[in-house]
Amino acid sequence: MQAVYASSGLPFSNRLLALPASDGGATASIFRLIQSSGQLYHDPFLVLPGDLIFWDNTYDRNRNGRLDDRLTHVAIAERVDADGTVHYLHRGSRGVTVGYLNLARPEQQRDETGKPVNSGIRQRRSGDPPGARYLASQLFVAFGRFDPALWATGEVSGK
Repeated sequence: MQAVYASSGLPFSNRLLALPASDGGATASIFRLIQSSGQLYHDPFLVLPGDLIFWDNTYDRNRNGRLDDRLTHVAIAERVDADGTVHYLHRGSRGVTVGYLNLARPEQQRDETGKPVNSGIRQRRSGDPPGARYLASQLFVAFGRFDPALWATGEVSGK
């Protein structure tokens, strides 16, 4: 993700993203950076290519066996279908892949025609706590957008 944004002229410095692991690391840093500029939202029809998507509990980061891990994954939006299905690029256990997120169909992986609408974003594990959820729509936190104008004015600095 950092390479994609850097190639677009929005560099992230290690200083900007450096936070202790207990504070969520780079994903949490990016989320807070976007949050401070007022660019978080929840409407999939506002998504533009390059916007970010954030999730909680995609894995048990603190290894305590509970669903209490905030901001564990981030992806880049590629496009949105007419039905609100967001296509995104992310790096998972199988490398960089395309995933799907549809907030209007939170319990479905595919629609009635077989089209993918929600990808599994958390791997099922034998030790998962009761109530663990696995689909992108179920673990979704927010969409986020960097405002290049803020970077240009120096209000936000990745340098």
